[in-house]
Amino acid sequence: MKNQSLSNKWISLFVNGIIALIVGTVFIFVPEAVYVTIIQVFGALLLIGGIGFIFSVVRKNAEGGMHIMGIVQGIINIGVGIFMILQPGLIFKFTMTFIAIWLIISGAIQLYDSHSMRNVMNHYKILMIWGFINIALGVIIILVPKFPFLIFGYIAYVIAVVMFIYAGIFYGYRNHVPGGNKDIEDAEIVD
Repeated sequence: MKNQSLSNKWISLFVNGIIALIVGTVFIFVPEAVYVTIIQVFGALLLIGGIGFIFSVVRKNAEGGMHIMGIVQGIINIGVGIFMILQPGLIFKFTMTFIAIWLIISGAIQLYDSHSMRNVMNHYKILMIWGFINIALGVIIILVPKFPFLIFGYIAYVIAVVMFIYAGIFYGYRNHVPGGNKDIEDAEIVD
């Protein structure tokens, strides 16, 4: 295995912490830019894929047989891709509403199941708690559709803090061999 020195390790952790901090900040303060970008990238991929699919079908036509369904599929991909590029906000609202309704319905079903299974199942309370959590998440997403992005942003902040802590620890030990008394210029970790 290749040796990695502690003096280089802390730099990597510090840079990764900065990246996590930037990602968290983007997710928290401009979630619209994140979901618009994601939806438009998927739309562009559908658009390009649809065009490529149509060219592929037309090229095969020259070899002996055109598949009309392939052209229809390519046209549908192009149409959906263009719609996603032009209307990312509508796609986002529909998707988040669908997810919220699904969470509420599945939570209600879990609550019903937990109540009806209380005499049969030992751990029915876990199912009940999970049902309440699903309903709560569904209601939160209906009220604040950007909630998942905010959660991802805060998770990225926690990751950044952990990275900075470990970078500081590695920085502090960069000139010391664990268990040794003498200072050296560059301690190494052998993987």
